[in-house]
Amino acid sequence: MSEANPSVQVTIARHAGCRPGTRGVPRGILRRVSAGSAKHPALLGAPAFRAGAGLEPQQWFDVIAPPQSVVSAVAELVPTHARDLDLEELGALADGVARLRQLWERLAVADQTRRRYRLMYEDHRLDVWALSWMRGQGTGFHDHDLSRVGIAVGQGMMVERQMLLPTGATRLELRPGDVRRGPAGYIHSAAWGEGSPAVSIHCYSPPLLRVGQYTVDDHGILRRRSVHGRQELMDHTVGAADASRADG
Repeated sequence: MSEANPSVQVTIARHAGCRPGTRGVPRGILRRVSAGSAKHPALLGAPAFRAGAGLEPQQWFDVIAPPQSVVSAVAELVPTHARDLDLEELGALADGVARLRQLWERLAVADQTRRRYRLMYEDHRLDVWALSWMRGQGTGFHDHDLSRVGIAVGQGMMVERQMLLPTGATRLELRPGDVRRGPAGYIHSAAWGEGSPAVSIHCYSPPLLRVGQYTVDDHGILRRRSVHGRQELMDHTVGAADASRADG
């Protein structure tokens, strides 16, 4: 991906009324370094770069600096009221963005080694993301804490699963034209189904600051681990403990 442009960040700040790319960025990242100094040693100790987070500095700055043309175009689709978006609005926004291929196509990345995601828009009420999925890539089970979510598929197919009790999980294939909405606390997993890459649009309101990742410990006990909302989800112990709940 191309190197982030500091001028883009300034423009986003004016548009969104907040510091660009800073909402929810893990403490330790917001230091006086330019986007061109992504390998600055001070960044390596920040929470987003610790083992398991899956992000390296250059990739992080790309993630939070969308092109200004994308920011402006998505802004045209965002409701103008000051309150958080409800589920219907989030679903409609995700669907509207997913249908505009020219917006997300330039952000799509076919990376076999890791799932990629790029910020498209953010303000004090919501954030909008484009996610790229390749074969074998998935999130594991998680929730979005206090955030509601709207999801739509731009290309390919992704698989959503929800845990059933006492065992197993639902399996829903999402394709272009399909929209999913989830309230705060909505528990699911998402994974690649078809496409190189599959691309999905995710809209969160309020902005996704925390995520609950569901994990199974060495004693077989299910636990919820609270992680940063912009940290890559990489835990698949629920699927390992019960193959009927594996991603995909």
